[in-house]
Amino acid sequence: MRHRQRGLLATMALPAAAVLGSATALPYPVLRRDMLDWGATAEEAARSLPGDELLPDADLVATRAISIAAPPEAVWPWLVQIGTRRAGAYSYELLDRLMGLDMHSSWRIVPELSEPVAR
Repeated sequence: MRHRQRGLLATMALPAAAVLGSATALPYPVLRRDMLDWGATAEEAARSLPGDELLPDADLVATRAISIAAPPEAVWPWLVQIGTRRAGAYSYELLDRLMGLDMHSSWRIVPELSEPVAR
């Protein structure tokens, strides 16, 4: 009776997958914390923010931030026009397309979108 020998790659596949899985899982808690507080200082991540009282026992809390070298009155016109069928999400348009979104970010202030939309 002949025995079929497994190839070297097949023999190494399971241990390699286990090592790779372990190597990616070990830093997960550290990376996850960094991702949840992306761009925020420790103080920003620790402080209470408007709306926190609406879900005091949230399963997930994330504070992401970005510093913008501009006064609020220069930033507000860009923020108020964010949205679908508005000026887009100012995200990566490739990701928007991959997700099937028909959203294109504006590169200018659109005067007719200068008021917030009531939801």
